[in-house]
Amino acid sequence: MRHLHDLIRITALTIFALGIGCFTSSCDHAKDAGGEAAKSAEKEKPDEDKKPDETAPKGVKLSKEVRVRLGLMVEELHAKEFRPETIAYGVLEEDSASIFILRAPLAGIIRGDDATPIPIIGQIVEASTTIGRIEPRLGPVEFLDVESRLTQANAEVTEASAALTNAQLSYESKKKLNENQLVSDRTFEESDLRVKQESARLAAAKQVVSQLEAARSTGGLGIASMPLRVPRAGEVVECNCRNGEAVEAGQVLIKVANYERVIARITVPFGTVIDELSREARIVVVGNEDHPLDAHRVAAGISNTGRLEGRTLLYSVDAQGVAVRPGAGVTAYLPTTTETLSGFIVPRPAVVRYLGRSWVFAQVEEGQYLRRPIDTKYPTAAGWFVDSGFNDGDPIVVTRAAVLLSEEAKAAIEQEAASVE
Repeated sequence: MRHLHDLIRITALTIFALGIGCFTSSCDHAKDAGGEAAKSAEKEKPDEDKKPDETAPKGVKLSKEVRVRLGLMVEELHAKEFRPETIAYGVLEEDSASIFILRAPLAGIIRGDDATPIPIIGQIVEASTTIGRIEPRLGPVEFLDVESRLTQANAEVTEASAALTNAQLSYESKKKLNENQLVSDRTFEESDLRVKQESARLAAAKQVVSQLEAARSTGGLGIASMPLRVPRAGEVVECNCRNGEAVEAGQVLIKVANYERVIARITVPFGTVIDELSREARIVVVGNEDHPLDAHRVAAGISNTGRLEGRTLLYSVDAQGVAVRPGAGVTAYLPTTTETLSGFIVPRPAVVRYLGRSWVFAQVEEGQYLRRPIDTKYPTAAGWFVDSGFNDGDPIVVTRAAVLLSEEAKAAIEQEAASVE
């Protein structure tokens, strides 16, 4: 009997355990099915919070009539060779060969008038331009010299006067003798010539005395003024004289500069590899990034800051057509090797700036254009060199690219307004 009760209890516990296991399995299956359904619903549910990428190119399509009216031009890209370069920085300096400094030839007073006005800073002067006159002004040492010269000049006048009197007496005597044919004509002519010589010497001595006396009485201002001429053409960058101003001998009056050629002092950081055999470089002046300048290395310089920041190289820069000034910061592109890269030259008018990047519009098909990004790390005289993102013969818009950017933005605004409605 006891054995039967134990058997019944064991059977009941087994049935109860099997029931709990089935219930748990059913719950897990339902949970898994619900989770998968939720995930599927989440995938199928549109992401309302995700915003479209505003920088993604939308493309522009224009009719032939609009393209003709806008004057759009398309050119194909063709492969070019380009030498890899490294970047260094520096500053522009004056080229001493392009500078002329006019100094006062003597102490005096500066005079200017309508015929010879004194120039101002920024004025362009031509070669051999008279910029004023200087009237001599005597100092203490000069006064002593004038007194000494005046004494000598007075003695010269006395001597020339006595010689002229003697020559006149001799002339009168020989004239009478010549009339009586006691003296030859040649002797008479020599006597007449001597009188003329002594007369001229006396007149010159008296003129010197007159000038020295005027200089002594007026402090030198009575002496004839001297013209001040600038032998070279250029821009006046410094002017240290005014009308009526007293100047000393050797004082700087005018500084004229021609900045069509300047010196770029470039600092190449230690460890930077450049092509030592190449003396050519491209210089880009801050504010004139669209106009790289050709430069030629002329010497190795030294640091003018007192700090060892790297190697200093001096380049002569041809800046014709670009307004540059000493002190402007520059970026130098120096060849690193003789090897070349293959890529394309993108014309400068084809590039537009949008959202901090550079873009061009490539022609997808007739009348349809797509905005594509480019890397402008290699500026050239004609535009930018790119070594990726394009194939030989790809057509791009080279004029009125900004108009296409405007049309693209306008279409995007209209599309957004339509979606809101």
